[in-house]
Amino acid sequence: MDAFVAAGVQVWAVAPQPVANNRALRERRGLPFPILADEDLVVIHRWGLFNDLDPQQRAIPYPAAYLIGQDGLVAWRHVGLDTRDRPGLDEILTAVRELGAR
Repeated sequence: MDAFVAAGVQVWAVAPQPVANNRALRERRGLPFPILADEDLVVIHRWGLFNDLDPQQRAIPYPAAYLIGQDGLVAWRHVGLDTRDRPGLDEILTAVRELGAR
């Protein structure tokens, strides 16, 4: 996380679980960033991340990472096909550096 702070990046997460579950996850894993609760799936649907192909019919969004510029526009994104398809920290930091060079 130090590399993100050094790059001037704020990290936030959005999850379909309730606030209490997100708080417990942060504590259990020692996550230093907030996890916002989207229990009604409003954000997940609006951003096109709802995984309606989940074979168990769970409300599990596609894993996604976004870089949002100071202008409020999406500058970079990665939307995975399943829970294993996530960008690595190095990939995200490379995108941060490339966007900063523009």
